[in-house]
Amino acid sequence: AQDWDFPSFSKPLQVDGSRVLIAGTFVPELRFEALPMVLRRLPKMPAALRRWAPPPGFFTFHVTGSWLTYGPLLLVILVDLFCAKNQLLYDPKNYGQYVLGSGEGNEAWRIWAIQDTAYLSEAYSKGVVVRPELIAYEARWNETTGEFLGRDEVADFRTLSMHTDNNLRYLCAAPGLLMIPVFFALVLFANRRKAHLRASSECSDQVLSAKRSVVPVSAGSEPSQSTVAASDTEEHLRGVGAIPPTSWEALGERSPDGLANSGDEADGKDGVARARDQLTLGRSNSDRSQGA
Repeated sequence: AQDWDFPSFSKPLQVDGSRVLIAGTFVPELRFEALPMVLRRLPKMPAALRRWAPPPGFFTFHVTGSWLTYGPLLLVILVDLFCAKNQLLYDPKNYGQYVLGSGEGNEAWRIWAIQDTAYLSEAYSKGVVVRPELIAYEARWNETTGEFLGRDEVADFRTLSMHTDNNLRYLCAAPGLLMIPVFFALVLFANRRKAHLRASSECSDQVLSAKRSVVPVSAGSEPSQSTVAASDTEEHLRGVGAIPPTSWEALGERSPDGLANSGDEADGKDGVARARDQLTLGRSNSDRSQGA
């Protein structure tokens, strides 16, 4: 159940009609209102500043159970990004290591690690390399004889890792980094689409309700006000896309001519009022969508 409404968590989590409480508490969310209370006790700001400053209630902070579950994952993502940064920007010289850089096969790219702390103190200052020429294979080994130039008791050792300094590492990391903005864009689009579909469903339900109460038109007679209003509402909602195509057929099957006569003029008047209200609502929704 904790995956419901991921990742926006726009609705409170419920199971069988009961709200899910935070573990160890009797509340569905945690609220922090200490800062607004402190701000309300402070002296009032000048009127010029109050116009631009947010109200104290703006600083109210609350966390639901869903965000308490997935919030730590966001911190884990930040740790992963930090690790990726270290992998992309890795340079052996920054860690007291070096590579041979020449020769045949994989041995040329084997990483060597320096163990002599006294020697490292000459090459680094507060963890930052200041004499990079000391952190090199040529500075630690005799290239002609292959003899080690440092102290034998703290000789450098060869690791099983390799470093080729290939720029393809940036290309390998690009898909993962690009998916971060793509993910947020998809979430934003999905939330807007969900709101549009919800509004469309409500509009179609209201139009169906209005058409059921319309007095049908008999052959050779003029259409009533309720029939005209309901028809105008339906056409307008179709034009702005408020009624999805799947609802048009349902509305067509329930046309005013096919409805049973209620026999009550009051029902017809109610249909006129509801149809007019729906027409106004549909037009306002259209104006807002066009403005957005």
